[in-house]
Amino acid sequence: MSSQLKDRIIAVLEDEHERHPIVTTPLFPKEIAVKAQVNHSTTRVYLKQLLKEGVVIRREGGRYVINPNHGVGGVRLPRVQNLWLSVVDLAVPRSVKRAETFGDVSLKVTFGRKRNRVTAVVGCPAGMDITSCSFAIARFKTVVKEVLGEEVSNLDIWVRNCEFNEDYVGIRLEGLSCVTVKSFMGSLAKIYNKGAGLRAEVKVRPDSVEGILALLRGGVTPYHAVQGVFLVDQRVKELTTAVKWTNRNIQRLSDLLAEFFKQQGIRDLEEGT
Repeated sequence: MSSQLKDRIIAVLEDEHERHPIVTTPLFPKEIAVKAQVNHSTTRVYLKQLLKEGVVIRREGGRYVINPNHGVGGVRLPRVQNLWLSVVDLAVPRSVKRAETFGDVSLKVTFGRKRNRVTAVVGCPAGMDITSCSFAIARFKTVVKEVLGEEVSNLDIWVRNCEFNEDYVGIRLEGLSCVTVKSFMGSLAKIYNKGAGLRAEVKVRPDSVEGILALLRGGVTPYHAVQGVFLVDQRVKELTTAVKWTNRNIQRLSDLLAEFFKQQGIRDLEEGT
């Protein structure tokens, strides 16, 4: 692979990011090929290699952007390690369990008659990217269709819990085997040595399946941005509680003052003043 042509492709994506650092416009392979003056087919081959290396990020629709985190501690995109899904209010005639394995991805689906609920646990020790995670979710919906004859959409699926993992190559914990810290999402994040670097596992609870897929599409930066939004939301809730507490106490003080002046007025009348 020609390093010169590869560098020209990277330069096009880096230039696009530098001109629009806040909202970088993803480019189709054909657009990149024209800007880099590289054959279209060759550009597609290079982009696949750069995607594996973590240099670029593939967006929805097959468009690419530079990975702004590449080279910073060897960060890899977050991947879904475990995913708990649930669909409620379904007519489940009998309790059934289904288990399937696709490569290193396992899918366990439980149909509960007592609560008319279908739950699924998707697991992958290496972590699932956007493609494998989308396939597992689609397979879950297919299993529900096969057993109950009902179509379910992503909007019908409740995300009970989700574990992401991120790998940091070249960074190690010295003298410790594992560290547990509190994440912005209010969950416990586990950090430990794995292979040639460090692995961080974080439990999050997005509102929907689309939230999970959005995190996988956007990479590390949007992932932490969602955590930050959650933290801000928590602070807003705390401030709202504080304001309510203050308002209650102001009202109580107002009532006490009114009672005080009332009693003082009665006393003044009794004293003839």
